[in-house]
Parts: sequence; structure tokens; C-alpha cells
Amino acid sequence: MAEAATALDYRGNVTIPAEASNEGSASAPAAGTAIASISLAPGTYTLGWTVGLDSGSPASADTNNFGLYAGATLEGQSVNPAALGSWAQQAVEITLTATTTVAVKAVGSATAAVVYAADVTATPVLETDEDAQLQPYNPLTADGTSVTLGSGQSVTLNGFDAASAQAECQLGRGGNLPSGSTDYGFVDTTYTLTSAQVAAGSLMGA
Repeated sequence: MAEAATALDYRGNVTIPAEASNEGSASAPAAGTAIASISLAPGTYTLGWTVGLDSGSPASADTNNFGLYAGATLEGQSVNPAALGSWAQQAVEITLTATTTVAVKAVGSATAAVVYAADVTATPVLETDEDAQLQPYNPLTADGTSVTLGSGQSVTLNGFDAASAQAECQLGRGGNLPSGSTDYGFVDTTYTLTSAQVAAGSLMGA
């Protein structure tokens, strides 16, 4: 079973993926009609869902007539009688590789005048790897994204320009950028770190 974990961004700030949920209803929905839906980014989720028949006179066509879909794929079918009421369904865990609409839909056409209701909740599942090691923050780029450099690898940095007539600003080494300067650090070029510099900066060794 996956162990829940707290995620960290590249600066070490705690990030908690948001839970997504939605609910809806439809009167006598045709086959394939969405009752409630949510859009999910790539990742692994536990999907909780509840279905209900809110009004009308349910018949055999309404028995087990809700489906939980990820895109066009049926992930689970409801277990419900042909009676008015609400029923929680078995949770489903799915892994998405692209942004996907998850929806509770009518599998077949409903009985006339019967109102279908549903809600769906997606809870992100964060998995831990017992063999993984947290790497130190490595400020090798302006936004700190290069945090997984291996031995012997290098990274290319784009040059930084200051706008003309820009007011003075503090440089990382403690000096000031004179007002009116158009460049600092390195100018309209790239700089490739050597493998030794990468090793030293990432603390991963040569």
C-alpha cells in the first residue's frame, strides 16, 4: 500500500495537492450523460463517489446504472437498487498520465422522469520510495529547477540582462548594479558548467 507523504517544491516549501470534487443531477439522463465531473491533472488519485435516485418512479433500467469514467474508460459501475435513495460506492484508485475528465455517467438510458444524482471526489495519492534520497537544493539556474544533476552532467545558463536605465539593484555577491547598466554577470551568452563544478555544486561527487 502506498504511504502518504508531504511533497516539497524545489525550494523546500511544503506543497499539498488540492482535492477536487463536484456533484450534480440530471433528469432521465440518456446513456453516456455526465451527472457530475471533474478535470484532473496527471497523477494518482483515489476516487470516491456516491450515486442517488432522487425522484420519480425508478424501474429495472435504473438498477446499477451509474458508471465512473476516466475519459472514455469505465473504471467502475454502481451497485444500487431501483429505488429512491443514495448509495456510496467502492472507491477506485487510478493513475492518469494526462489531464483527464473523470465523470459519473448514466450507463444506459434512465427511466422517464427519474432524477439521477451523483458526487465524485478525487484525493491525490502521494507515494514514497524507501530507496529514494532527498537531494539538496541546487541553485544552478535562476529559478532553481536543476535539482537532479548526475555525475558528469552539465547545465547551460542563459545570460541575464538588466533593462536600460534600470535603478540600482543588489547583486548576489554584494555589489550594486550601476544605474543605466544594460548587463551584468554574463552578457547575451551561455555558460556551461564543467562536470567538476556540477559535482561540487550538487554535492553528489565527481
